[in-house]
This record gives sequence, C-alpha cells and structure tokens, in this order.
Amino acid sequence: MSKAFLKDDLPNELFIVPPLADLPPGTPNRVTPRGLKLLEEKRAALEAEIERWRAEHAESDPAVPVPAVLYERLNEVQKRIAEAEVAPPPAAPTDVVQFGATVVVEGIGGEFAGERWRFTIVGVDEAAEFWEDDLVAFTAPIAQAVLGRKRGDEVWFSIEGRKQHLRIVGVAYGSDDGS
Repeated sequence: MSKAFLKDDLPNELFIVPPLADLPPGTPNRVTPRGLKLLEEKRAALEAEIERWRAEHAESDPAVPVPAVLYERLNEVQKRIAEAEVAPPPAAPTDVVQFGATVVVEGIGGEFAGERWRFTIVGVDEAAEFWEDDLVAFTAPIAQAVLGRKRGDEVWFSIEGRKQHLRIVGVAYGSDDGS
C-alpha cells in the first residue's frame, strides 16, 4: 500500500540533521568572522525549517510535533553562537601562524617529499571535512603542529599513525594566499 494512504506517515518522516563538530571539553569556541556568520545562517535555517514544519502540518494534523532533532540542533547552534569567541586576524603583518592564517607547508622526506598543501586554520564549525575548501579546524593535528610557528620552521605531526615531517613555507592572512 502506498504511504500516501497511511494517516500515520507524518510523524515518521526522516530528518537528517547532522550534529555540530565536536569541540574538546574546555576548548573555547574560536571562530572567524565568517565562521560566526555561518553559525548565524545555520540558526536561521533551522528556525525556518521548524516554521515550515509547523505550517505544513498545521492543516493536515496539528497534533504532529516538530521533530525533536530540529530543536536539539537549534539549541546546539544557539549555544555555539553564545560561546563564540571571534578571533580577528592579527593587526600587523606577521609570519607567525595564528588562528585564521592561511598556511603553505611542504613535505620533507618520505612519501610526501616536495608536495605542498595550502590550508586555512578556522573554527571547528567552519572547517570542512576531508580538507574540502582547504579549511582545517584549529583542533586538528596539523593545525596544532603549526600554530605559533614561523615561516621556515619544520614541524612533525601524526596522521593515521604515521609521522609526517613538514616545513612551513608560507603564512598569510586575509586576501593574501600564503604562498
């Protein structure tokens, strides 16, 4: 039988609303100005989804509750916004890697010798998974390895149980690309 004929199909609608990225306990929620804007946009989208749900189901069955996951995610986002610490770029040009820096690193020796990667260190909610858009959370191992270091410094970090040796070859902020 088609679900269209079942009166009880509305409460069982599937919602996939991914949770926010983990923020280690005791770690401040550092964000870039862009990261804060993205969180505010996420809050607005969740609020709109809750209102859409109410409007859509008010006619057919007003007793159908808004899925709890929408409220849970909205509360998470509101908490992250309330706890957000906006970290603006440094006031003066610097070659020290800080939150918000775009960093270029080069592999030294081993399987990645001579390869270069470019990434920007951002908050956990702004960071993309699998290095999409070249955004890396400040809590990621590679970010932890380069934070506070300078252009020319060599660093080690582990990924998937393998130690990687890198040299910082570029540090930039704002529209400069770090190379």
